[in-house]
Amino acid sequence: MLIPTPCSECFLRDREIEKREGKKFPLVMLPGRMTDHGYSEVTCGEGHKTTVIYDERKFELLFQSACHTLNAEYEREAVSGFATSLEQLYEFFIRVVCRKTKITADIFEKTWKQIARQSERQFGCFLMLYSINSGKTFDLNQKQIEFRNRVIHQGYIPKSKEAFSFGKDAWRIKRSVYKFLERKFPKELKVEIEDELKRIEAKVPNGRTSLKFKSQVVNVDTKTNIGYEIESFEEFLDGMKRRWEGNT
Repeated sequence: MLIPTPCSECFLRDREIEKREGKKFPLVMLPGRMTDHGYSEVTCGEGHKTTVIYDERKFELLFQSACHTLNAEYEREAVSGFATSLEQLYEFFIRVVCRKTKITADIFEKTWKQIARQSERQFGCFLMLYSINSGKTFDLNQKQIEFRNRVIHQGYIPKSKEAFSFGKDAWRIKRSVYKFLERKFPKELKVEIEDELKRIEAKVPNGRTSLKFKSQVVNVDTKTNIGYEIESFEEFLDGMKRRWEGNT
């Protein structure tokens, strides 16, 4: 998976010169290769091979990848990507909520291994934990679940509007679940993110220059030049397209 990434060495060098001499340098983004470890690797024109730890959850990165795939008109692959993003979202939700209990990290990991390869069980855990902590049933679109199964398990090739509709529903679920965590478990959410970043940082190859980086797609008010959160899937999809075109 390619993702716009700055060179860590160039970035740190330029910021140091800016601080010392007051010069301004543009932020140069290059096509970086995102790894399963959670960091992006990039080699710049000066030959620096560096890493960037993105302060983005894995489900977010997978969702962005699915958006790129949909923009490129690979509808079946996009549906698969959105579905995988949701599976990672459910795992993230479970991890955050379980931090509220007295379960140790060791016990959680041992328990998780028993369902790690069974998405149906993970989904069941998510639904039950959501209901326990919200007092209501999670709102699911059963037709989208059936559509996802047709695409992934039956080899159905979706139409563009069908893939778009699935992505839009995944966007709704992603925003709803994350906002619930922000409201109900802000402390646990913060700690889970911090621990996740530490785990990623520990996997960076020794001697490799790295930095933490947060890249957020936002809309900008042309009158005030102030960014604001994107509310709709349509806007986000368009933003991902423009960001990719601006860095290729």
